[in-house]
Amino acid sequence: GYHYGLLTCESCKGFFKRTVQNNKRYTCAENQECKIDKTQRKRCPFCRFQKCLNVGMRLEAVRADRMRGGRNKFGPLYKRDRALKQQKKALIRSNGFKLETVLPPPTSPLQTDYSFTGTLHALPTISKSLLPSTPTS
Repeated sequence: GYHYGLLTCESCKGFFKRTVQNNKRYTCAENQECKIDKTQRKRCPFCRFQKCLNVGMRLEAVRADRMRGGRNKFGPLYKRDRALKQQKKALIRSNGFKLETVLPPPTSPLQTDYSFTGTLHALPTISKSLLPSTPTS
């Protein structure tokens, strides 16, 4: 679910909450560059907390002890994050995009302008004939 500003697992939700509410201070036994993933997240709490902050978990979203409320304050943030994720999924599903403006073909390779001033839009459906063919194995 959405916790502290983004989609998290229950384990990271609890870790982040305990760290902030209990004002814990961790130290790293290595060079503060420990790999944090699902299998190794418990090895270094310092690097795990840093990763929480780096991916966007918000300290101010942690409520003091059992204080009620707070969801409305972050509601717009959650809605925006959900909308962005849905757009990304739609783009991946459609496996394509369209340019809002179509530039005429250049007359010479020396006159080519490689700047892009159009807008990229997700395409909910795209014709298979418009997609480049990819070899299948």
